Amino acid sequence: MGPMLKRVCAWLPVILLLSALFAFPAQVPDPQSSVIASSARLKLGQAGSQKELDDYNRLHAEVDPAVKKVLIDEFAEKYPQSGLLAYAYQDGVYLGRQVHNVETMEEYGEKSLDLWPDNYSLLTELGSAYVQRDRVYLAEVHAAKALELAGAADRPSHMTEQQWAEFTRTLRSTNLTTLGFVHLRRAQTRLDPQARKDEADSAIEAFRRALEITPVDDYVYYGLGFSYAILNDYPNAESNLAKAVAVGGVVMASARSLLEEIYKSRHNQSTEGLDQVIAHARAEIGSRPPSEV
Repeated sequence: MGPMLKRVCAWLPVILLLSALFAFPAQVPDPQSSVIASSARLKLGQAGSQKELDDYNRLHAEVDPAVKKVLIDEFAEKYPQSGLLAYAYQDGVYLGRQVHNVETMEEYGEKSLDLWPDNYSLLTELGSAYVQRDRVYLAEVHAAKALELAGAADRPSHMTEQQWAEFTRTLRSTNLTTLGFVHLRRAQTRLDPQARKDEADSAIEAFRRALEITPVDDYVYYGLGFSYAILNDYPNAESNLAKAVAVGGVVMASARSLLEEIYKSRHNQSTEGLDQVIAHARAEIGSRPPSEV
């Protein structure tokens, strides 16, 4: 399951898109229509002063990870009631992803969610990060909540119908994949055969639902192959692992390793014919060989 540690980085373009589409603009309140009080928290997305907004924009634009962390912490200390604090903490999540530090993502992510609990974009990202560190309970809670919130949400006015449709498709697929790996992780640890089967079956169901949304996904194929292997359903395990290899994504090496192990166990410890299996899988999904991509 080593490639799972790379998944947040692999999803970076998607998460950035989701965050950009789901963000609220930061505004300075009209002093004639609102009173800034240090003891009262400002509305989400609202700055108490131009200086506060400038400080947030500075930390948001900072690219040096060490400097950015300092600016985030300073902002939180200086403006504890800011309506921009949830955004500042969310920048900390992106910082954690940038430096491959899930602990930093958790530290700032949970603080942001305390202030912005219905941010299903952030819930989605944290859920995928948690499952990669075997924190399956938190991963399940965050992914399930993201699906629930997004399913009940109205299209934001700043998004087109096409943007909203793509957003919700990506979000559903991502969270279903997270839930698939939650059940797969549990299946790996269950000693009772029936409990192990139940978790593997639940993983397969979640992965299949994800594939209905995103028909070609190497990560989902890998999860499916692994789940079928736990059930000793080797034909389906081989088929899905071969598709994961054919796609040529971040899990290709691990998928091929597991595929070879299963294939050799069924073919007298030989890999003869395995390339044909992968070629067949590639034809099924319409994918080009990695070297041609």
